[in-house]
Amino acid sequence: MESVFVFVPRHYSGTDLAQIVESLDQTRMAIRDTTMDETPNEVFNVDLGDTWLGFELYKDFSELYDQVEDETILQLVDEHIGIEQTALISIQYRSVRYVKMALQLLIRAMPTVVDNDMGTVLPGNALLRRMDEDPDWDWLADAFEDLIQRGLVSGPE
Repeated sequence: MESVFVFVPRHYSGTDLAQIVESLDQTRMAIRDTTMDETPNEVFNVDLGDTWLGFELYKDFSELYDQVEDETILQLVDEHIGIEQTALISIQYRSVRYVKMALQLLIRAMPTVVDNDMGTVLPGNALLRRMDEDPDWDWLADAFEDLIQRGLVSGPE
């Protein structure tokens, strides 16, 4: 299971996000509120038949600042959204194809900064251009190929 991190304006709720991505869903989404510290405020899954996407919305990103190791992320978030007005969506996925579809819906609906957790951090509109220019882009395959080239893992025999 892999994750993508999407920084969005804080005023969006889990219900708003579910409505944005509902066109991906083949069944009903379940949204639950949580109130525990350092857990998501809202969680929902999108059932896509042979796979699913898991969404976790953290409404108060300020509690997670110290966990962000890359200053570039914080700079992009501050520039495109405003660091004090930011929430974080963590999307768990198994299929790059489906998470890209969800990202396209989110990016078109709101200002975003996206960290694919594979070395790419871009404002949403720049990521959308990257996906439009190369619809077959698979960042997981690219990351694996990079590991093979650096000799950190062995490729298929």
